[in-house]
Amino acid sequence: MLPIEKIIADHGPSMGVIIQACRVFLQTATQQELDTLIEKVNPNWQEVALLSKVHRIRPVVFRVLMTSIAPAARKEQFKKVLQLNTIQNFTIATETERLIDLLATAGISAIPYKGVAYSKQFYGDISMRESSDIDLVIKADDLPKTFALFAKDGYQQFNPGLYKALGQEQYVVLEKDLSYDKIGNGADRFHVELHYKITHPRFGAPDRINQFDLSSTVASELNSGLAQFLTRPEHFRAITLHHLLHDGLEYLKIFVDLAVGVTSLTKSVDTDNSTSTASVSDLQTALSSLATTYHTNAIFLAMDKLVGVGSIVVQQKSKEEENLCSKIVVFNLDSTVGRYKRHRVLSLLNHYKRSISNRAALLRDEKERKRFQKKYWINLFMPQQADEEAIPLPQFLRPFYFIIRPIRILLRKKSD
Repeated sequence: MLPIEKIIADHGPSMGVIIQACRVFLQTATQQELDTLIEKVNPNWQEVALLSKVHRIRPVVFRVLMTSIAPAARKEQFKKVLQLNTIQNFTIATETERLIDLLATAGISAIPYKGVAYSKQFYGDISMRESSDIDLVIKADDLPKTFALFAKDGYQQFNPGLYKALGQEQYVVLEKDLSYDKIGNGADRFHVELHYKITHPRFGAPDRINQFDLSSTVASELNSGLAQFLTRPEHFRAITLHHLLHDGLEYLKIFVDLAVGVTSLTKSVDTDNSTSTASVSDLQTALSSLATTYHTNAIFLAMDKLVGVGSIVVQQKSKEEENLCSKIVVFNLDSTVGRYKRHRVLSLLNHYKRSISNRAALLRDEKERKRFQKKYWINLFMPQQADEEAIPLPQFLRPFYFIIRPIRILLRKKSD
């Protein structure tokens, strides 16, 4: 692991406290070490809270800080955040189970994925991750069956114009999921994503690794009833690919998630109420399909530097991967600071540049790296269905979308 003193020197006391709290959670540091650090650096607690939110790891960090020597007033604030997150996650879990049952009435098998499902399957507690969406894995051929079913249940398709314009056959090639929204108040608002691929095709993941392996599932309790889950090795493989490409490795949540997954799998902790367990070799086998295309070693080496978990699954690391590991660590701890200011044009462009470069660097093939970067930049500024819906223009003015698109990109805020 990186010495906590170096993290503080390079990234500030607040980040040092956050990393140390994550290490305490993962049992690679002690509570006493955290308390000693807090006493020594006297962090800016408002910044600790902000960065924990930005990195999407408040449930982990705040729970650890609740038992630390942090000020009582701050602990009270942490407690309120944790309570709200727990309520939200249980609400999401309840709606997830209801939707699984609803889809089953139409003969559609739906498997909970990411979010509260990953939290339950690996953390052993559905409240340990910050979740906002309901993610379900279904077969692409079942998408049309969901239209009337969800409409009757009060859900609206997120982008019906795109599906209508492309048609089922093209849509499932060019997209990774179909989304629905239930517009309500507070606990009645839900966003549902029906996944049939792991990552969006624009990220260029080969089809052989971008599909879910549904040949084997496992029954497990999500909230109050049983559901079919992905096996833990497959769920871990899928979320690794998702984090690697979709999230661009810029949140600490990514490394905490994967560290919890590695710890759970390699210690054979039976958190999903099944009798199946996985050894280190099983985990390495699950990741081998990704390792042929991506420098996955770099991810787990970076994870080991950050939180002290990950080296156990590293195989035949190269010097290139060690160098990439160091860049990932700096990118992760640096790039998200100031995210709330990213609506500024130059900062946003710099974010895209670093994020795209970061993803490309993980590709093993140099030609694929260049192809990916070129294709991603082009696609980023190509007119989208959303642009047409936001600013409807007659047919003869459609070329103006090539001007409108870059302007909309540059004016947007980088959302969390």
